Amino acid sequence: PCLTIGIYGCSSGTDIMNLLVQEKVDLVLHGHEHMYQRTKQIAAQRPGCQRVLPQSYNPSCVVAEHDYLTAGAGTVFVTVGTGGTPLRAPKLVDSELGYFAAWSGKNADATYGFLDLQFTSGRLSVSFMGVGPGQFTDAFTSAWRGVGGKVVPAAGPGVVRLRAKRPVTAEVDGDGLRPQRFGSVP
Repeated sequence: PCLTIGIYGCSSGTDIMNLLVQEKVDLVLHGHEHMYQRTKQIAAQRPGCQRVLPQSYNPSCVVAEHDYLTAGAGTVFVTVGTGGTPLRAPKLVDSELGYFAAWSGKNADATYGFLDLQFTSGRLSVSFMGVGPGQFTDAFTSAWRGVGGKVVPAAGPGVVRLRAKRPVTAEVDGDGLRPQRFGSVP
């Protein structure tokens, strides 16, 4: 991840991160850092913040600091590296710390766990599900706009059908057994 209070730098590149922010991708998931960290909702190309720059903090790039987010207003970056490898310590004195809303690691309520994502036709709910030894929790929700900014009626329980402005393909492993391929809905 480009924004981190961990040990890695921006290996994916600042341009890629800023493209995701510019396009107002609602949620970006990362691994690699052996901790949990979640940014506040971030946007660029606005007064005081033309680009998000790693290694620094610009409060003008923060759109929302609370746990209910506005779809399409900015991007939240979540790193979940809490699956079993020994946790690392988040840097609690870090130039990017101001971008972060929540974190857990070796020196900060160390909790292993996973991320639970719930998509419905109008809401995205995200919760960190801790399994110990710490008691860390985190959760946030957003009205969800889906791909291309349009949400269409659900095709069945727990299924969201999306209409995309451009062709979109994603792989989803819905039951842990087999990947399913989805394209844009005509």
